[in-house]
Amino acid sequence: AKLYKEALENLDQTEEVFYYLCPVCGNIEKSVPEKCFICGVPGDKFIKY
Repeated sequence: AKLYKEALENLDQTEEVFYYLCPVCGNIEKSVPEKCFICGVPGDKFIKY
């Protein structure tokens, strides 16, 4: 919810921002982690959005 709120507050910014999604549990991060802190999947499996 925090990342969603930040995204809504910054809709008028022209800077491109990426988020990274864990394909197993749906965890969303601002940068690629070493591994998902929720389910442990390796960071290289995260999907960039």
